[in-house]
Amino acid sequence: MSPDPRFIYLTDQHSEALAKCEYTIQQRMGLSVIHGDVGAGKTTLARRLWEKYAHDPQFNFAMLVDPNYPTSFQFINEVRRELNINHPRRSFGDALNEFQQYLIEQHKMGKTTILVVDEAQTLRPRNYELLRKLLNFETNTEKLLQIVLFGQNELLPRLDRVQALKDRVALFGALSGLTR
Repeated sequence: MSPDPRFIYLTDQHSEALAKCEYTIQQRMGLSVIHGDVGAGKTTLARRLWEKYAHDPQFNFAMLVDPNYPTSFQFINEVRRELNINHPRRSFGDALNEFQQYLIEQHKMGKTTILVVDEAQTLRPRNYELLRKLLNFETNTEKLLQIVLFGQNELLPRLDRVQALKDRVALFGALSGLTR
């Protein structure tokens, strides 16, 4: 079975989770987290967001479907590649600085940059910390990067261990499997 968003069945939970994601993106609130059981529809919702935003010129959209990168440098480079920032950098600091400048430029042009991370429970601890740093890129009123984490229920205890990131979550959404 493939997570084809054309066939999504939007239960009240799914509609609410999708609305929460869209709200945090549109309001530039930063981070939203959707968690649930295996097969609850998280990936399908992630792809629904991709359908809505990836081809809209007002948005820059990056989606990581296997985010288990061993280093933060590899993680940020993959995000940059997804956003077509193809200037190779020799150091993590240079890559991060260039990414921040990219976000500032995009914001000045009125564009919203979105990063969707599917299977977020597989992130390495250092990359949760990187996400926290990326959320520090902001204006006085809004975040420059909108992040949506989709993950299995194991994501919640992982976020508990990174309290500084958990404190930045604007909205949580939970999905459970469909009943018969």
